[in-house]
Amino acid sequence: MFENFSKMQESYKKALEYIPKVKDEETKRSYLLHLGIDHAESLSNFGRLKEAIALCDNLKEIVKVTKNESQKPAFFGTSALIRLRYGQYEQCLKDLDSCFELISKEKNPQYLPFSMLIKAHCLLYLGDIKKAYQIIEECYPHLVDIFVTPECAALINAQLVKGACLAGFGKLEEAMELIQQSLGPYEKSTGFENDVLKGMGHRILGEIFEAKEDLAKAFKEYTKAENLYENILHEKTLDELGLLYTRLAILGAKLGDDRMVDKYLTLHIKNFGLSHPRTFEIKQYLDNYSLPLP
Repeated sequence: MFENFSKMQESYKKALEYIPKVKDEETKRSYLLHLGIDHAESLSNFGRLKEAIALCDNLKEIVKVTKNESQKPAFFGTSALIRLRYGQYEQCLKDLDSCFELISKEKNPQYLPFSMLIKAHCLLYLGDIKKAYQIIEECYPHLVDIFVTPECAALINAQLVKGACLAGFGKLEEAMELIQQSLGPYEKSTGFENDVLKGMGHRILGEIFEAKEDLAKAFKEYTKAENLYENILHEKTLDELGLLYTRLAILGAKLGDDRMVDKYLTLHIKNFGLSHPRTFEIKQYLDNYSLPLP
């Protein structure tokens, strides 16, 4: 994973310079597809999701004509991940269906566990917690077989999704223990400011503390997540950030802090839109408790 956007762009440009030297058209398509998939994911890691989606859309033309079937599941899996990060849940699931179909057709299970992880993550966001938990329990042993290092991002992602599911089931202590055990070593092994996954972890911890009515600790965790995103993201389109703004706005209402409500409601509207479902979620919370809009 690149920690510096400029270095990532420089590496991509150097790789593109090799393209004219490739004479065989199919080899060229395979190279472009492999390079494009990696670059799209790197763009999404820096929050440049619109560029990443545009690149995936362009790569679809190569996917249609290439004879390299082995790269197609990787493309649809990566596209699904990027759609998930952008909040395009239905398109994420469609891309995953294409990925699963190709995996079955080619009898190549290499991408199956990671694709299942993305599906579980997506279903969690869609509110199907029971199904998300079921998939995580099913795919986690296979992820462990692939990724030996416990601090691997895919394994941490799976644990965070599982922890969020446990919290959704009301098992707050179990959820908190799992998230903390996963997040702590991961931060130490990868640095503190280079991964949006850490923001997700702190946001989930914040929700757990909020559910336990420890609002001070909830605010502390939410703030950690916000600071991480401020340092990493080049544009504020990451769906996780919208989730965070929603929780912070509602937390502000719980704390009786009108300025806090105004700040995060405004940020959510500015970056995700007035008609976004979570904008209505914030307003609905205020209405339910007869709190005035800021």
